[in-house]
Amino acid sequence: MHGRDERARQMIFQGEHVARYFGEGTGGLAFFDETFGGPDMDGLSARLDPLSTATERLTVAVVGLGYVGLPTALSLVGSGAKVLGVDTCPSRITAIARGEVDSASVEPMRLIEALATNSLELHTDPEVLASADAVIICVPTPVDASSVPDVGALGAACAAVVEHARIGQLIILTSTTYVGCTRALLTVPLEARGLVVGRDINVAFCPERLNPGSTTFAHDEVTRVIGGATPQCAAAAEHLLARISPAVHIVSTPEAAELSKLIENTFRAVNIALANEFAEASRVLGVDAIEALEAAASKPYGFMA
Repeated sequence: MHGRDERARQMIFQGEHVARYFGEGTGGLAFFDETFGGPDMDGLSARLDPLSTATERLTVAVVGLGYVGLPTALSLVGSGAKVLGVDTCPSRITAIARGEVDSASVEPMRLIEALATNSLELHTDPEVLASADAVIICVPTPVDASSVPDVGALGAACAAVVEHARIGQLIILTSTTYVGCTRALLTVPLEARGLVVGRDINVAFCPERLNPGSTTFAHDEVTRVIGGATPQCAAAAEHLLARISPAVHIVSTPEAAELSKLIENTFRAVNIALANEFAEASRVLGVDAIEALEAAASKPYGFMA
């Protein structure tokens, strides 16, 4: 019962945030803009855009060193950044420190070199986040046996990032999540601390696009989508991600970027399910499914294979 109650609590948690910022009673995003106002562009200074003005080596913290976070950390190391890898799981930190990797997206020698040169530091204490110029959140958002999203780890990670945030930082959320999450878990709590997003600190949602188990498209060869809380936030995120991506695609809000990730994942899941259904039908009918698929793919429009 405890697990079921926890899942229900998380669903209510998500629903409350979506209703608060997108419900009829609030006037949608206009409510947020009227409450907090737009960015004070005249008041911006170089210290609020450290990624484009800093002459010293950039320090980036990556929160969550799983199949997304670890490749991200190594890409940043390759770009010349100093990376603070943060994960609350001691056994995970120990395994990485030994050079043990469980991802096709990570080259073991690349990891060993990053550790040997201290370009990648490993930590379990989130207090180190305060020393970073930028923080990238890469924690998982799995579903349970009932297919209910578990945002516990995400909520805890964002809370830790907010607690240790400082003026001038850039905070990027990459985890797959619900629309409105970036505002609910980052923007609003940061504002509650007295940090004005877009003026004192920059926040953006930039969904990860790593294909687990595949090396066809390397992590740093894929265009990244950026949805900043303000134009200033989007620009700061672009300065950082341009170091590890061939191109960026900027959208108007974090919500647009969050929805784009859900569209990508849903498109993939629906196509896999459709292919599986036709494979089973082909087996029953005694037809070669691959042959039929290749024939269908000869159509130059209205079909993708």
